[in-house]
Amino acid sequence: MNTFIVNSETAGTSIQDLLSQISDGNITVLDSEGNTLAYVLSPGGREELIYAEAQRDLDVHRDEVQHALARRNGITTTELLSRAKAAAEEGSRS
Repeated sequence: MNTFIVNSETAGTSIQDLLSQISDGNITVLDSEGNTLAYVLSPGGREELIYAEAQRDLDVHRDEVQHALARRNGITTTELLSRAKAAAEEGSRS
């Protein structure tokens, strides 16, 4: 994905010029501090849209994600499924 940074030098760029860059792929529009302002995707970019939405969600919730990763006190998927199976079996015996 190409990156376009909005700053004093690029602020006068027309939408038409920005959109013409899509022919080379998709564009992430950032402000001068590196914050994401927009994702501009070419037609048919469904997969790119999915990844862009996931990236935006990570950007918005970056602190929460980093906190969760640092915590690391959860259980594995295998353990979770094992516990769920045991609970279901216990429930069916009652």
